Order: sequence, then C-alpha cells, then structure tokens
Amino acid sequence: MSKIAQRQTYQAFKGKVSEDHGLARGHKGAEVAEMQKMLKAAGFDPGPLDGKFGPRTEKALKAYQNSTGAKVDGTLELSELTRLKGNYEKITDDYGKSTDNPSQLNGGRPEDLALNSTGATGPGTAQEMLRLALKQNGDKYVFGAEVKLDDKDPNTFDCSELVQWAVHQAGGSIPDGSQNQRAAVTKMSIAQASRTPGALLFNGHHVAISVGDGVHTIEAMGSKYGVRIGTIGNRFEDAGTVKGLKY
Repeated sequence: MSKIAQRQTYQAFKGKVSEDHGLARGHKGAEVAEMQKMLKAAGFDPGPLDGKFGPRTEKALKAYQNSTGAKVDGTLELSELTRLKGNYEKITDDYGKSTDNPSQLNGGRPEDLALNSTGATGPGTAQEMLRLALKQNGDKYVFGAEVKLDDKDPNTFDCSELVQWAVHQAGGSIPDGSQNQRAAVTKMSIAQASRTPGALLFNGHHVAISVGDGVHTIEAMGSKYGVRIGTIGNRFEDAGTVKGLKY
C-alpha cells in the first residue's frame, strides 16, 4: 500500500434517497449537506457542513445509527432519513420551547455574575473556562459554526463549539458535538452541576455551561438569542464535569 494517503473523491448524488438508493461515503451535494445539518443538530459531529460525505460524516452517521438501533453501515436510506428528519424537527421545536423566556441578568456585566468561589481558579480550571465563556455573552449563534480554537475572541458559535473553544482556551480538551461531549464528561447529577461552576448540562441535543449559582447557564442558545445567560430550570437531563480541568 502506498504511504501517500489517497485523497477522497466525490460524485454528485443522483436521484432520490430510497430504501435501495442511499447516501454513502463519496457522495456530495445538497442532500449530503442536509444530512450533515441534521446530524449536527442531533449532537453527532459530521465536520464542516460542506455537502461532502467524507470519513468524519461517515463516522457521525454510524454513531447516529448505533444510537437508534439501526444497522450500522454508514449509508443513509429512506427510513433512516425520515427518522432523522423527524428528530431534527423535534429538536428545532424544542429549542423554541426551551428558550422562549430565558432569564436576564438584573444589571451588571455577565462577568460580574456571582460565582461559587470554592474550587480551583486560573489556567487549567473550570472556573477559567466559565470566565471565558461568559465573556462571549452577546455573540452571534450560527448553526454548525466552526471556530478556530486558538482564536482569543471569536464572535460566532453554536452550542458545542462554545464549550469546545472555552475548554481549549482554559487549557483543556473536549471533542466537538454535544453527544461526543456528553460521552466525554464525568457524570454528575443536575443538582450537583447547578452548583458546580463550569459543569456541562445536556438535554440530548444541546449543551450549556453551568454558572454554579444554582440557577444560571451561559450557552449558545440559537439564532434568535445568540450566546447568552439562561436558566437551568427543568430543561436538562444529564450533566458532568470536563475531564482534565480542575474544579
């Protein structure tokens, strides 16, 4: 085998997705871009939403298939496409329901929000990750945004990119995609996370960062709200701490 990696070539997907004719690695086009968008929303990172079905998209699709109990073959056929579309519609509807009336701070800057002062502070800590995320309050939300992790002050995020960027800037590491991040954390209860600055909170497709005061989050909520302060309430179902950061 040649030591030089062969470059992936792509061909336009022709026809319609059916049970006998599905999207697979090597395809490109609008159908692939739509699938990537829906996988991203479901928390499975396909890489750039570029309409090219490469290895990262294949890995994300297989992870999605495994999570739904479908045949893990890396090919998206009609029944799976229908299920994925239904899941995406539910996700986007839930975004609206969960963020219609997010809490606002009563004066002051987000950085002034009272933090639980116990635990480690400074580089390599969850407090530092949280501090950096809070500074992004008011930034723009763009679904599928890809942030340069070494950029000191990006202005566009989606939910998992905000987490990945803030963790990286604080000296840690976590994968992109809310489902990948959910799998990477050390589990804890929602109640514990609400009192743990920098803990991550999940509701299946969305990830937020706990401020640690028992009430608030900082999160990239959606295109209507951008990055902003939210409330925990009963929105979340799972939580955990980022491995490698000090709490």
